[in-house]
Amino acid sequence: MTNRIYIRSAAQISVQKPLCEDWMTDPAPCSGPYLRSQDPDFKQFLNPLQARRMGLILKRAIAVSLTALKDAGIECPDAIFTGTGLGCMENTENFLSAMCRDGEEMLPPTYFMMSTHNTISSAVAILLRCHGQNCTYSQKDISFESALLDAFLQLQFGGVSNTLVGSHDETTPDSYDLLEGAGYFGEGVTAAEASSAFVLSASPCPSTGSGTDFVTDSSTHGVMQDDQPLGLWFDNARQPSKKPLCELADVRILHDPKNLESIVNEYNASRVIRSSDYFKLFGKCFSTSGLGAYEAAMRIAKGLDKDILVVNDAGEDVGLVYLKGLCGDC
Repeated sequence: MTNRIYIRSAAQISVQKPLCEDWMTDPAPCSGPYLRSQDPDFKQFLNPLQARRMGLILKRAIAVSLTALKDAGIECPDAIFTGTGLGCMENTENFLSAMCRDGEEMLPPTYFMMSTHNTISSAVAILLRCHGQNCTYSQKDISFESALLDAFLQLQFGGVSNTLVGSHDETTPDSYDLLEGAGYFGEGVTAAEASSAFVLSASPCPSTGSGTDFVTDSSTHGVMQDDQPLGLWFDNARQPSKKPLCELADVRILHDPKNLESIVNEYNASRVIRSSDYFKLFGKCFSTSGLGAYEAAMRIAKGLDKDILVVNDAGEDVGLVYLKGLCGDC
């Protein structure tokens, strides 16, 4: 049984500047009732034919996944675990609208195929040609923690050497109206979207499992070309970081959080980030806790904190993610 699990890399698309850490020094304001994410140029990751077939949430999931894998130096992970509260809402709405408009007999199958919750994880796996374990968790606000816990246990018990963990949700105008009417967002909280990806490893070293070291070629800037093999795109990407961002020390899900504060105190963390804290930076959706973990990992990697406990206490269940700085591992 492995004692230590590492977050080798992480990437995000949100209301903040995407696929970088620049936003940490000058975060964009997160205010108002509803904000969409700042999207990168998806041509870096998908050729035009691929991009035309995908909705925004799939493009975002692929962008953050490829960025995190590239930074970790892993071309194909051993397993993929994804958390999503609502899945592909845009495609779900298209499917339901077509059913209302045309009836059940003339429905195009593509809308349904692209609307299921596991479409996100499947799309990433198909692009990466990953034939390993592929699981999607849809547990409302703790979807991310559920996926992260599965990956954590798989690595702890040696089932895999590295994993890709993602957390993705989109908030369309129609879904915003429905969730706002149901009181999901709460008073003074901005509705938003979230897409984050993490590469976990049982080793702090750059090359583990299926991973390979990549060579930088600044002439192509990592732009995906038509009919370009994915491996060549990775070869043209920047080199991975030499050490992990931090250690993933613990993941817990509390279904009866009566003693939450005493459990939080047991960790004795130098910083505690709660859902109300990361809502101020990223807004709220079912996957925002992944962005809270992303912020914590980056703060530790930059030496701002030695350890952080991320407390997702936004729903009925509570997710806890405890991150620690490296102790001479690399």
